[in-house]
Formats: sequence, structure tokens, C-alpha cells
Amino acid sequence: MSSSGGGSPWTPEQARQYEVVVEHHLRDDAIEPSDPAALAYHRRDEIIVHKRDLDRFADAPRAAECTRRAAAFGYAVDDAVESRSPVPFALYAPPPGVGPIEYANELRAADPGLRAAANHVMFAMPYAHASVGPPRLADAIPTPEGDAGAGVVIGVVDTGVWTSHPWFEERVGPLSSLAVDQELPEGDPLPAEAGHGTFVAGLIHRIAPGARVVVAGTLNPWGYASDADVAAAIAALVWANAKVINLSLGGYTDGDLGPVALASVLETLPPDVAVVASAGNKWSNRPVWPAAFSGVLAVGALEETAGQPAAWTNYGQWVDACAPGVDLASAFFGHYGRASRLTPAATQRPLDFQGFATWSGTSFAAPQLTGAIAVEMSRSPGTSARVAAAKLLSTGRVVRALGTEFAL
Repeated sequence: MSSSGGGSPWTPEQARQYEVVVEHHLRDDAIEPSDPAALAYHRRDEIIVHKRDLDRFADAPRAAECTRRAAAFGYAVDDAVESRSPVPFALYAPPPGVGPIEYANELRAADPGLRAAANHVMFAMPYAHASVGPPRLADAIPTPEGDAGAGVVIGVVDTGVWTSHPWFEERVGPLSSLAVDQELPEGDPLPAEAGHGTFVAGLIHRIAPGARVVVAGTLNPWGYASDADVAAAIAALVWANAKVINLSLGGYTDGDLGPVALASVLETLPPDVAVVASAGNKWSNRPVWPAAFSGVLAVGALEETAGQPAAWTNYGQWVDACAPGVDLASAFFGHYGRASRLTPAATQRPLDFQGFATWSGTSFAAPQLTGAIAVEMSRSPGTSARVAAAKLLSTGRVVRALGTEFAL
């Protein structure tokens, strides 16, 4: 089944969701398409160089014309290879008058082994908006209880977390006191991915209510951030002792090459840390990053009842696992008995959310594996996240091109 074109099964609401998101991307002067089909985007004036290649970059064409920049969370790269700096990449503005894609290609042509690339954009649900649509109202869900996942710190890179939700008083919170870590039910209309981080954190909390969930607010309310931003957030979560990291985000890149900042950070992760990422929702086997990295657990989506692949889920040999991803219910804006009146951009119709919503996408399949890994770790104290993940995926039904349907 295709998620685009004349044979598309999209509803008008789903199609409008896609339109408003694309319209927003095109209005954002900080990003631009990396390819004619606009499946990949990058920051308009930034390139990334792997820290271990800085000496080679210094000898590259026009490198002296580039300007060093700081990464997210205030991190700056330490040029010493031996350093344990949390950001093992450098961010630059390319030479004046040269675009990032053009300059990255020029660098690789002069030195094929040089790890340098445009600062590509990662999206909360890459190109999902037409096929899965906006969040919808849901009935209240009982507060998760129990100690499953106790003793495990889970990191989430997303749009932030709405700390006012009744579920989140003790176990779920932002990485820091930075304003960007906080989600707010504001905006008219409501930005397309506002509430995404709260929804993801809620799904993890439902499965592993005893775990500590720490959310790094990195994506904007429209659901995107750069490769460098996401990589820096992962580094920050590792320093906060997160052992399982959830990335319900991803994107395509120019030439389908792995994003350099994410690659550099993933290479430096401690061996006891596992990373889980959504596979994307384009009904394609084209690799989505970071899910397609060999060290990342990529999760596709199944229909809730039939156990068949969702009509829009990405697939391929790079997908490791699958979980239900259609009409899932989780935490959202609002309170029991005190609604938040919000108008999703796609519908232009006000809805009274009372703390819960239903939503679809591989973004919401991934946190189920994240939570399950934490539960397995708490069942067997001393078990690392990677060992727990391997145990979960060693049994279960194998779905063609979607990996293992693990047991929750």
C-alpha cells in the first residue's frame, strides 16, 4: 500500500495534516530541502565534522573560511581525541556563498574518508502526518501502578514533557530546568507535534511505571530538530545516567549516509546503554536515521488487533522489532475534569482534551520496546540494557521485514 499518490487511502484530515506540516517546513528559513523530493532536510548554514577527523578537516579545501559554532545544551567540542567530551563532533558554518550539501560533497571528494556532512533534520514522525493524522480525544486511563522497571533511568529525546500531567509527579520529568524541556499546551492552532513527548513518556510509564523517565526537550512543537541537537541531547542523557534511550524521531539524509553527529555520539556510548528508535511511517524500505544504524534498535508498527504490519510503517532488513502502533492511548494535555481546549492544525476544530489522547505511528511503537527493556532489567538486577533487549528479541513472532514482535 502506498502512503502517497492517487491511490492513497488518506482521509481529508490526514492529508491536511501533511499539508500544514510541509507548509510550516517551507516557511522555516533555518532549514531547506536536501533533495528535490523534499524527503530530506538540513540546516541551511551548518555542517558537522566528526571530532576524530578535525585534523583532516583543517587541511580540507576552504576549511579556514569556516566558523566554529556551539552545539545544543551549550556543549562545545573538545579537540583532544582522548577527551571524554560529551559532544564528539564539531559544528561549523560553511564558507560564505556555499551551501552545506555542496560543501560536504566537496570535502568528501577531496578526502573520501573525511566524516563531514550537512546538519540534517530529524522529525518526530517522519512523513507520518498524512497517513496517521493528528491526536484524537481519548477516555481517561487509570494511573499506572507497580514497580516494573524500578531502578532504571530511561532517557527520551523528544518535544519535552508536560510536567503538569497527574501521572508525572514522581517518575517522569524534564532533563533540566531549561525552558525547552517543558511542553506547553499552547498555540492556535496547536502545532502538529505538540504533546508528542508527553505522549511518548506516557507510553513508557504505562509499561514501566517504576522506572525514572527523563525527557530532553529537543524537538520544537512542530516536531523537528537537527542532527547536532539530537546527538547533544543523547550525550546529556547519558551523563544523566540513562541506560535506555528512546528516539521517537528520524529522518532521511542526502545520499542515505548516516548523520555524522548521531554516528559520532553512538560510537561513544557506554556498552551498557541501549538506544531504541522509530522506523518511520512512509511505507518504504529506505533507511531512516538513526533507526538504520546497526547499534540502534529500530521499531516498526503493527495493527493493534490483527498483528499485521500497519499500512504506513517503514520496513526492511534494518528494522529489528515491531509493536502495535495504531490508535494507541496515552498521556496528553489537560486534566481529569479540567479540559484543555486545543485546535489541531489539521482539523481547525476545537477539542477538549482531558489528559489523554489516541495517536498512531512508529513513534509510539518504539517506546513500548523501551519500556519492556527497562522491565526486563528490573526483573534481573545487574542485567544491562543491551542484554535485556537481546533477551526480549530472542523469542517471539518474527514478522517479515519488521523484525521480532516482542512480548510485553
